[in-house]
Amino acid sequence: MIYSILLVNVSLLFICVAIKGFDYSNPIVLCFIFAVLSNMCSCILLDDYSVIIKGDVTSICIIGSLSIFGGGVIGDKIGGKQHFDYLSYQQLYISNKQIVFASVFAFIVIGITYHEIQNVVNVGGVSVERIIQTIHAYRPYSADHYHTLPLYTTSIIRVLKILAYIFAYSFAYEYDHLKIVNLKYFPTIIAYGLCDFIRAQRNSWIYLALIIATFLILLNPNKTVNQIPKHTIRINVKLLRIIMFSLIVPVLLFSNNSVRHAISRNTKWSSFRYITHYFGISLIGFQQWLNQGGKAKFDYFPIHSFPAGVKSILYFFPSLNIKEAEQVKYVYANGVGLSNTFTSFKRYYNDYGYMGVIVFSFVCAFILSYLHKKILNGQMGLFGIIMYIGFAVGFYLTYYDEHLFRQISSGLIVDILSLIIMLKAFRVGNITESKKIGRIFETRITAKAHFMSWRR
Repeated sequence: MIYSILLVNVSLLFICVAIKGFDYSNPIVLCFIFAVLSNMCSCILLDDYSVIIKGDVTSICIIGSLSIFGGGVIGDKIGGKQHFDYLSYQQLYISNKQIVFASVFAFIVIGITYHEIQNVVNVGGVSVERIIQTIHAYRPYSADHYHTLPLYTTSIIRVLKILAYIFAYSFAYEYDHLKIVNLKYFPTIIAYGLCDFIRAQRNSWIYLALIIATFLILLNPNKTVNQIPKHTIRINVKLLRIIMFSLIVPVLLFSNNSVRHAISRNTKWSSFRYITHYFGISLIGFQQWLNQGGKAKFDYFPIHSFPAGVKSILYFFPSLNIKEAEQVKYVYANGVGLSNTFTSFKRYYNDYGYMGVIVFSFVCAFILSYLHKKILNGQMGLFGIIMYIGFAVGFYLTYYDEHLFRQISSGLIVDILSLIIMLKAFRVGNITESKKIGRIFETRITAKAHFMSWRR
């Protein structure tokens, strides 16, 4: 039955490509690309476990995929006719002093995070051995670090996250429009990934890789233009290389045996087995969750689809009669722990059954596809683009786990305020202005060269 899910997702991917004229920045297209990759990994894993994908998971996933397709097509249509106004994209002018300040702030955040983690697990020292011991000891707390770490720590980590997103945008913009590979942004970006690393997590690295790749695709002026005939594929090979590099490096990094040992993950498997398990086990875990008695709860509030939101509400209003969802536990097959990630559809189904799968999948696809069209038409500013990317990347991972609604919590207020303040701090311009500045810069260089030749 798993091959039926794969067939449906491959078919929907090709239909999306045909409808969109190979607009590979569309969130629906990217969602189905990752769905197909995840399904292929699941097929590879079938022989390793005795879990058989049955009709219940197959029907839920196919209904969910069809809902995503329907929501994406309708949202794209309502978004208006695409004319792709890439001149509306804005450039951030970030000075070297601001970059140095951001890098210093980033590593201060790492130090504070590590110190607070040591307070949780009572492990002292900063040697390599002590750091690994601390990460191993913190592993049982890592799934709920927003409750185990102080509020100020999680808040400054969120500020660092927004700073990393802004720098990822600026890197992609300068590469796509100014043909500059500017590595000065990466210390801050990497520092945010290191905060995740010392919390025994991997998701931020995958997130950062997807965000950089998405920005590179979205801001590329040659990807989808009216002059390109429909169904014609134009691939910028150099852009494709840097996108693949940004995606592959984090995957290879965390499949490395030493890194897996450092963050207390399985070190017995090969890198290929580890990667396929990471991206493909969710579907098998979903089936085993149903086999072990998992079912739709039909609670009044969607506690499984919005776990972070529910925690935030109960934090500020503890007297409310809302039951917090239990922490997702591992499911086992033949005594082996499979996974505690079961696709987004599992959470939607857990709340409201098939109707939850249909409604939530449709709404996510509709909103993101609509916003994507507005971005292409130049109707959304820099604030909206960066916020959109943060949610869209979570949507790509639908067949891995729910990462979109999980971002809706009280911490989102910190994200919004941080983004507003930072965009005020950095000078913002558009492509026309940046080209004008580029011409002035070139003129100055030429004039200086003539002056030096005259002196000689």
